[in-house]
Amino acid sequence: MRRFWVCAAIALTAQCAGLLTYSYMLYAHFDLSEDFAHNAQAWFLIGHGDLSPLDTVRIPTTPFWRDHFDLILWPLSLLELVERSPFSLLVVQDLALVAAEVVTVFWVVGVCSEHLEQGWPCTGAALAATALLLANPWWYEAASFDVHLPPLGLFLVMLTAYSLWCGRYRRAVTAAVLCVLFGAVVVELVVFVALAGLCSRRVRRAGGLRTALMLAAGAATWVVGASAIGADQASNLSTQYSYLAGSASHAGVLPIVGGAAAHPSRLLGVLAARWHPIVREFLASGVVGVLTPWGAFVSIGILAPAALAGSPTYIAVDNGFQTLAVVPFIIVGSVMVLTRLGKRPAISTENPPAADDSPRIPFALVRRRRAIALVLAMALLVGGIFQSLRVERTIPKTWFRVSTPAAAALLRAERSTPSTAEVVASNGVMGRFADRRLIYPLERVPEKVPVLGKTVIFVIAPAQGIEALPASAAVADIRYLRQSLHARVLATRNGISVLEWHPSLLPTRITLP
Repeated sequence: MRRFWVCAAIALTAQCAGLLTYSYMLYAHFDLSEDFAHNAQAWFLIGHGDLSPLDTVRIPTTPFWRDHFDLILWPLSLLELVERSPFSLLVVQDLALVAAEVVTVFWVVGVCSEHLEQGWPCTGAALAATALLLANPWWYEAASFDVHLPPLGLFLVMLTAYSLWCGRYRRAVTAAVLCVLFGAVVVELVVFVALAGLCSRRVRRAGGLRTALMLAAGAATWVVGASAIGADQASNLSTQYSYLAGSASHAGVLPIVGGAAAHPSRLLGVLAARWHPIVREFLASGVVGVLTPWGAFVSIGILAPAALAGSPTYIAVDNGFQTLAVVPFIIVGSVMVLTRLGKRPAISTENPPAADDSPRIPFALVRRRRAIALVLAMALLVGGIFQSLRVERTIPKTWFRVSTPAAAALLRAERSTPSTAEVVASNGVMGRFADRRLIYPLERVPEKVPVLGKTVIFVIAPAQGIEALPASAAVADIRYLRQSLHARVLATRNGISVLEWHPSLLPTRITLP
């Protein structure tokens, strides 16, 4: 396997360098939106001594810890001693993505070494799986969309699963405990990983049943406890799934579960309408891995909630961070299925042949099974890479939405904005303005904005970035600020409008049209 590890190391290093370059391009072009601002603001405030920061990015303002109990931002704030720019969060996310791939590659090699002969059968299978892994577009979609905790914590989720599979139970428990730092969404993944371990014949035979049970119970208890103390405000459970309870407004967990059980057609109808994004992700990852416990439980735990949400954006490819964890588990599961199919049948030791008899192995059966495994593996590899390339072609059109002249105008606005000023910015370009105590998004019609600062800077980009606000509404906001609030225009160039306003009454609230 020496040749394989050399190739894998070169490929992973090149990918890491590419991701870092790509993230820098997004940062330099101000292609960072609300989710980046949400995490960057907390990172900045904690680094400046505010150990209980308020999240003003998501209105209404609440303590940051209530998002999903994302504790990792506290130790990450120490990075400000090295790099004062929140760009370091993008660097950490890129490194975390590559680390998750490294664990996946080790797992793939372990599966191949267990079922295939050493040499080109094992090396070739591992190379094919690694190529499919690195080509998968969900890594690049996750890196494209701001900073999120599921990609940051995926490395530890993979390490938990891999350690369970190979019998390193102390390491599995340690990795699972560290997952707590990355919030409730990541800990929920540990629940499904532990359930997969309970159903894995290998884990049960190796005596890992008790560890898997402990991980499942502990992770589930932690998730419920975090929800009980109110650290679930970003889950949108009541709004996204209230239709399952037959309600158009907010609904609780019990009515949602009861409505889904009483009317399963609601579930099936939504899944039938959204089958394409699910199949697309399976195709890009090898498909057959869903037949294993690792692929099945993680897919159900991630894709079912994403597909059943009221908004289809949760399952969309440009929200790839939501379902990224499915990718490595399906790939590992696909390797498990294909290598078992091509495995040489073991000779039973319970009834060994007589001394004068030689073992009789059904070579014809072995050849047929290996031929089927090889053809299926090639078909899945070619199909997966083709599907990946189709998705990757859309990335430049989806994410690079801020022009170079507009980025230059935004850079001037950022440098001229006082650190003490309150900033109200368009959703698609607000990320780099988040290193301050007061920042609010401009993304709704109408938008109610709290005014707490003596100086308020409005940065409005009607046609730049990934905008949730129609351009006509953004233009109406500019008109309102100029005519009704008499805000002073600081700059209007390259599609970016920057206005300054000094409110006469504090605190107050304004409603932008």
